[in-house]
Amino acid sequence: MRRPIDLDFETEELANQRLQQVLAERATGGPNEQVRSKASRLRNTRSCAILDSTLEEPLTYYKSLEPVKPHWPHLWRRLHLNEGIRVRDMDTVVVPSKDQLAKTKKGMLRTSSGTVTYSSTHATKVELDAQVLARICGDGVPGGGHAWTPPRLAVEFQTRTGRPGVWAHYDIGITSFLLVFPKTFDLFGPQKQFVRLHRSNCLTVLDNVEDSMVRLAMCRQDGQIHYNISDKFYQDPNDKWAQQLGDFNFAEASPKAKSSNLKRHRLKAAYIHSATTLTAQRTASPMHARALTGLTFGFSRET
Repeated sequence: MRRPIDLDFETEELANQRLQQVLAERATGGPNEQVRSKASRLRNTRSCAILDSTLEEPLTYYKSLEPVKPHWPHLWRRLHLNEGIRVRDMDTVVVPSKDQLAKTKKGMLRTSSGTVTYSSTHATKVELDAQVLARICGDGVPGGGHAWTPPRLAVEFQTRTGRPGVWAHYDIGITSFLLVFPKTFDLFGPQKQFVRLHRSNCLTVLDNVEDSMVRLAMCRQDGQIHYNISDKFYQDPNDKWAQQLGDFNFAEASPKAKSSNLKRHRLKAAYIHSATTLTAQRTASPMHARALTGLTFGFSRET
């Protein structure tokens, strides 16, 4: 007896619906976003050119997609002899972490242990919300209070703008978000329950948003926000320069905030260690080795 053929179209449709529901399911904040940029997701899905506001020119199948590297502007060339035409994805930015100090003959040299990849769109959102918080702190505390508190500051932000901030949308937390800007906001009190401007007469963001994104990316490793850079450079103790610079002792980075939620925040920012990047480039093909350092954030599907 011949068995009927089951066309499992319904099962495939339900599977796609479940994948879409995974992006919408969350405890707090807004819906989860795709890990890769829009231009990267559209590759290998169509034969025509890809047009997007984050691309400098149309992206076709014979062009390679690369992230923006503002600290290495001379490494990029639009036309390469072996790799063809390159197109930069302006929404994906790769910067050095700059988290180490090295002793040299001319003084201290700031080096990096890896690279940080983040979304330019998310960095703009972070900077704009920090700017609004700085203006609110400069207007004075309502009701005759002595200082702002982070929860009250978040309520005032939503009252003025009509929307929750980046800290609520991406599960960062208002206290952790303020600690990412140490030059702008000063949290004080036994449990960091009060906040004020670091400079009371300056109603703008004094921190570089790139440094804030680096802190948010590196806190995924241990759930800590670090401010100080550590001295991990080894020097021969018999060297004359090591003897002259021996009084410069830099302690390990001291965390100001520690929270398990910082490991799972949903902002597009990820830290890649140099050893991991070199290993990936040796195992990958030459055409795709550059993409490993910039086009992948290292998140899971649910984040």
